[in-house]
Amino acid sequence: MKNFISKLNWRLILVHVLAACFFVYSAHSLSYFYDIEMVRMTLDKTLDSMEHIISPVRIAYATLFISVSGYIGVVVGTIASLLLCKKYKWFKGNSIVVLLISSLFYKFDIIEWLFINSVFYFPARLFHHFEAKLITHSVVLFMFGVLCLFNKRIIRFIETGRFINSQVTEPVS
Repeated sequence: MKNFISKLNWRLILVHVLAACFFVYSAHSLSYFYDIEMVRMTLDKTLDSMEHIISPVRIAYATLFISVSGYIGVVVGTIASLLLCKKYKWFKGNSIVVLLISSLFYKFDIIEWLFINSVFYFPARLFHHFEAKLITHSVVLFMFGVLCLFNKRIIRFIETGRFINSQVTEPVS
């Protein structure tokens, strides 16, 4: 156990959990496309008048898909973390810790997302169509997650603790 803890890299865990959170909320935004018609009726407040059209099963499936979509983002973040750990020969136990922490963050909604969301939702405000807003918001969040994982300066920070004047280890082919 002591050996496992000594091999953990807190900088890698911090950056990869942040990236996983971006993937979680990107997947969550995309999940509304599962039943976009019902989401539109909910936003337009016409759902009550359409009770005879929308069955409880449809509402249950849409709710289930939206609630499970965040875990898809956790899995995507963990797989990306595992691939990077393999590529740069980092300890793969870091990815397990990333999986556990990001799952807990999503399950208990620890991140104050309403405040952060307003910053990342800004590009989506340029569009008037709800679908365009969702796609833009999801793409922006996904790109920030990818940026957290694959930026050379961030990889340098993970390896050395510095953003400048250090060499990044190149993967062995």
